[in-house]
Amino acid sequence: MEIRKPGAMTSRGFTLIELMIVVALIGLLSAMAIAIYSGYDCRTKQSEAKKNLSTIYEAQTAYYVEYNQYASTLSDIGFVLKSTSWYTYAAGGNDQTFLAVASNGPKGDAWSVDQNKVFQNLTNGCAR
Repeated sequence: MEIRKPGAMTSRGFTLIELMIVVALIGLLSAMAIAIYSGYDCRTKQSEAKKNLSTIYEAQTAYYVEYNQYASTLSDIGFVLKSTSWYTYAAGGNDQTFLAVASNGPKGDAWSVDQNKVFQNLTNGCAR
């Protein structure tokens, strides 16, 4: 039998096992959050490519109306990026068709748009 002095306080804390379980749960939740966030992040960056390709499509259409052919370069239609971009853009066209491509996005992603405004995901970097 243990003898305690009157008024002595006993100290209780967490065991090592309890602390290890909490640390493991925090690690598991963090890993799940990072995996989920990276998918959203990639798809958000893809929206940049689609928006800029849509702008190129509109400019190419206007160029075609004026010159009866599509522009062969982005500088012909006055396309200039105003901020840092995740993608690089290229375009080419002739008197009947054009193709604009956004490439080297996050995780090797690439998109294209043609004269019919058909967007195509050439390389889906977000699917990995």
